[in-house]
Amino acid sequence: MGQSAASGNSRGSGGLIFSNEEVKVLRDTLDVGEDVPEATVSLSAFLARFPLHLRPLVQPLFFRLAREPTGRDGARWWQRSGGGPPAGSPTSMMKSEEEVSAPWPLLLAGLSECMREGLNWNILLEAWVGNEDLSRCEVDKKFLAATHLAASLCFWCGNPNQSPGPGLPGGVTASAVSLLLAGPVIDPLETVISALCRDDVRSHAGAKQRAIEVLNRLESAAPCLPMAVGPRLAQALLKQPSIEPPLAASRILDRGLAFLLRGTSRALYEGSWELAYTDWPDGGSLSRLSKNLANHRGVAVVLVRACSAESEVLGAVIDGLQDTAGGVTGNTGSYLIALWPTLETFRCTGKGKQFAYLNSTNKKQPRGMGFGGDHTGFRMWFSPELTQVQVSQTDLTYVTGPLLPHTSSCTISRMEVWVVSPPSPQPRMVSKQSSNSSVHSGNQR
Repeated sequence: MGQSAASGNSRGSGGLIFSNEEVKVLRDTLDVGEDVPEATVSLSAFLARFPLHLRPLVQPLFFRLAREPTGRDGARWWQRSGGGPPAGSPTSMMKSEEEVSAPWPLLLAGLSECMREGLNWNILLEAWVGNEDLSRCEVDKKFLAATHLAASLCFWCGNPNQSPGPGLPGGVTASAVSLLLAGPVIDPLETVISALCRDDVRSHAGAKQRAIEVLNRLESAAPCLPMAVGPRLAQALLKQPSIEPPLAASRILDRGLAFLLRGTSRALYEGSWELAYTDWPDGGSLSRLSKNLANHRGVAVVLVRACSAESEVLGAVIDGLQDTAGGVTGNTGSYLIALWPTLETFRCTGKGKQFAYLNSTNKKQPRGMGFGGDHTGFRMWFSPELTQVQVSQTDLTYVTGPLLPHTSSCTISRMEVWVVSPPSPQPRMVSKQSSNSSVHSGNQR
């Protein structure tokens, strides 16, 4: 008897993690006759497991996962030698007029890594960009397109029971009358792409440096968005049940903004969300906010929507936010965030420790809530009435950058504070999916 592909292959130091039963399910799903090293998987069998709107997005991933492994800590694509696409890339695989297929052992190993460790932006972008030599202009154009496509893949994978709107590829049909009655609707995917994918050019760096800049921005702003892909592949190929993030009563976050926010850290992506404070229907109250936080333990997500033409959304993510009557709270996992109209995260620099400040009772210290800076000038400051926010662009605790694009203060239109608790411990298995609890709202900006 020949050695099976599942028993004879490995990817990275972790090896394969599929059980024998899961390998059988994959073979059945992908129409693989025998589990042998010579077996192949056809592209058509792979794509057939996904809805229409996902097929163009998972096709490049099929080729990327079926490539020879380089390891998650291996060279980035722009660091590798060679001028052409490697064996197993879309270019080399599609030269033949026969049905496109990939080696079963390599695809099995790629799926194993994807479902065990999850993907990252480097792997996703490489699926579209490859490792070809590109000019600076080509990098800007190709990376912008690749970022749009990768963000779209993440969004649809993270919202498995959603589909595009009428008129879009794979979208549902609707009559003109129903569209007229529905009124203007903001597409949550457009929200994600608009906030995440900047096409501005801020440097004169060469092609390779520009590629690094694009990737670094994605990994800094929303490192966990690619975590949505693995569970969606497991649902489609291992026939696991889908986990749709529930719709919660947020008046700030729609589905797109909620997905972006969750993608800024693993704690937010995997945790369970609970609404701890809102300024509706009774208006803002610093004492009520302080009291409500005292009853919650976890990562606090402070969000406000500005009363302005652009309806900016900004806030802070603080682990263990509590009223300390003038003392410091939080830790180095805290960060400030500009969520809309452009996603930016301002993480800790390691130079300062003024993570967060909340004081509702001590009259000898400033009453209000602040982040960064110090008592003489906070990076972000909430007035005691929780009606105004003042911001600056720099302090020692958090990375420099604008929290508001055009001003240093705003009136608060809406305010919410969520507390995110860790998910229940689960074994790291393919058949076990992490919690996708999240916050969503159908409200439009």
